[in-house]
Amino acid sequence: MKEMTLPEPWEDVPFAEDSGDYGMVLENAAKVFRSCANGLYPNSKLLAFDHWVHLHNSATSVDVFIHLQNMPFSQRWEATSVYFSAVGNNSAVTGSELRKLPLSTICSIYGSRFNEVLISTTRKSALMDYDNIPDITSPLPKVGKRKGPFFYALVGMQFDELKRLYPDENIADKMKKLNDAPLSTVQRWIAKARNMNMLAAAQWVKD
Repeated sequence: MKEMTLPEPWEDVPFAEDSGDYGMVLENAAKVFRSCANGLYPNSKLLAFDHWVHLHNSATSVDVFIHLQNMPFSQRWEATSVYFSAVGNNSAVTGSELRKLPLSTICSIYGSRFNEVLISTTRKSALMDYDNIPDITSPLPKVGKRKGPFFYALVGMQFDELKRLYPDENIADKMKKLNDAPLSTVQRWIAKARNMNMLAAAQWVKD
């Protein structure tokens, strides 16, 4: 799966590490936002379940601040607040600007990035009580029918490692051969790992 990028003409604007040090460009872009958020300006600190993003339209000089919220027990992110700010001398927020914002795509792109933190945290929690982590390029350990978080963390890690090694191949088929397991069983493992936030969900984007 290729890495997703923002559709043109939208650009990501990193937030200043210090929430009080905006610079003139960010200062102008944030005027409307701060007035709507009781004077607050979000910084770059990443929270587990909610986050602000700042985008700039290079064609119209309009900036957008979007608050993304993680849906409970899932890797789905939705926009709960959207603020537009026209920062150029000749720019304005128009109806066309509102209609053309690719909100679903933006949620998917940033959500994928934020989910990396969620997945990493979930895996660490599942593995923290185990001193010896099996080699994920070897067959997964036999744990019987009652498979817990430890096993599905390994499923997610093995999937990611095989994807890194074989980016153009069917990873479920690779795992089937490596683990000498039926394809349907491996597919259930993968689905369960995704449901448990041990593996990134498949991406579907539609605007």
